[in-house]
Amino acid sequence: GHVVRVACREAIVSDDLASLRPGVAEARKEALDESRRARAQGVKLYAQAVRRLMHELAAGGDTLGLQADADK
Repeated sequence: GHVVRVACREAIVSDDLASLRPGVAEARKEALDESRRARAQGVKLYAQAVRRLMHELAAGGDTLGLQADADK
């Protein structure tokens, strides 16, 4: 038969095309899930930062002591 060589970052090796389909589908699903988890974590960190900034602004002062550090 013919030999097909493919270069890629992520590969699933098999001689049977039919058996590759479920493996590729699962790998794509896992990659999508990981991407969603990472995006959700980024949004969570951003929201925490905004809440902290809002807390600092509402307090009306330098509760983190940043100004004192800048004066040194």
